[in-house]
Amino acid sequence: MYVEADEDHTSLQFHKKKGDIKRFKGHADNNQIVKLVYVHERYTDSGMDRKELKNLVYSGGLYRGEDNIKLWNEVKEYIGKQYILENTRKIYFQSDGGAWMKKGIETLGADFVLDGFHIQKYIRRMARLAGETEKEVEENKKKIQGWIEKGSRKELEGWAVQVKAGMKEKNQKKLEAGLEYIKNNWQGIRRRVKNEEGITGSSTESHISHVLSSRLSSRLKGWCMEGCDKMSQLRIYWKNGGSMLELVRYQKEEKHIEKTEEEKCSSATEMVTWENRHRKTNGKYIEALHASISRQISAKIFFNAGIAGLRETKSLPKTFIFRITVCKPFFTI
Repeated sequence: MYVEADEDHTSLQFHKKKGDIKRFKGHADNNQIVKLVYVHERYTDSGMDRKELKNLVYSGGLYRGEDNIKLWNEVKEYIGKQYILENTRKIYFQSDGGAWMKKGIETLGADFVLDGFHIQKYIRRMARLAGETEKEVEENKKKIQGWIEKGSRKELEGWAVQVKAGMKEKNQKKLEAGLEYIKNNWQGIRRRVKNEEGITGSSTESHISHVLSSRLSSRLKGWCMEGCDKMSQLRIYWKNGGSMLELVRYQKEEKHIEKTEEEKCSSATEMVTWENRHRKTNGKYIEALHASISRQISAKIFFNAGIAGLRETKSLPKTFIFRITVCKPFFTI
């Protein structure tokens, strides 16, 4: 079984309210990561010299901060329902080694495999920093590749210390960053270059492009946090084969249920009886309602004209309605 993960980067119009985007040295802090995870059972031939992933299912969205664990628990729950884990020899987790993905490796108990694109990216970067000519760059690439294939991390580190001495400070930091990336993902790199049985190529970049980027970031767009999250999840629902017509029908049914649950109608007699019963513990009906009702509930309360002397008030109809809209920290009548 295979789990792969990557991310798209979108631009926000604002974080929580308009005008809260900050700028530093010409750069705005409006970048937002959208996460994509997908589970599959390796590649299968689909004809016409093309391959496709077997039983492919996507998950994802914003899942910021502590919500990251919710994403991985959802993936774990799906795998547990779909597969008999005792019969699964290994779960290979393929990604670029990003920080939020580490929790997925831990949660799923998977074997991490760094995708080949990022391995070659950092090998080329380090080789180019240490070489002045194309010939030197190619020689450096072969050296780094060879040390990785042999598992000789100390030789790689020794070479980095040696070549760094003659570099400018800016390039030294870039070389150190590249070396740190390789060290932090060493096990995943080793599994990739050893080409263990069962390890396949990674296709995360193309999935990010088709599922997220084509709608969220490939053209100039600005999102709010909620819109970005909902659109990403809508795209994932669609790519998982979900029907838009069914989704609309479901939303209409949910709204009807919410409306039914959120409208509570009480006769005057019921209200007086309730108040007398609970006066000692909760006070008057309205006060108790304020204390017990949820924020979102809107209650329609029907008064008969006989309550509180209203029978004699000709300006009011025999029965009138007032709506209590519960807000925080008070409600409006």
